[in-house]
Amino acid sequence: MSEIESVAGYIKSADFLMSNKSSQKNIKALYEGSKKQAYDKHKAITTEEKAQLKTLIEVEKKLKVGMAGWRNKILADEIASGFEGVSAVPDIPGIKFREYWHYELVDVSAVPAKFLIVDDQAIKDFARSTRGNIDVAGIKFIKKTELASS
Repeated sequence: MSEIESVAGYIKSADFLMSNKSSQKNIKALYEGSKKQAYDKHKAITTEEKAQLKTLIEVEKKLKVGMAGWRNKILADEIASGFEGVSAVPDIPGIKFREYWHYELVDVSAVPAKFLIVDDQAIKDFARSTRGNIDVAGIKFIKKTELASS
């Protein structure tokens, strides 16, 4: 039914499309109540889970920050003093440390282009609001047409 070659074919396709949409709505309506019940149950379970875990997670974060801070201070002191023996920081099974790098943005105008990300949604919003009538360097606005049915 994707190739339409006449007014009659167009009208027949529209009739079929409307019937199809009606069938989709009926199927969605059939499952709506069950989905809502499942969602409500899931939400209640996850809310209770979060409430029970909240204090434990907060304590875990504090312990991790404290342990990492103490470890880093001891290691820095050992390095600064030229200590070459066994570190005062014990190896404990199940406790591992990872180093990672982060950043702080100092001057956005100095950031190389390879690190800049195009804001897709902002460009779409701009194109919609200006109807593509305002030129933007490096961007070509394209008007697309799509059929919507209800």
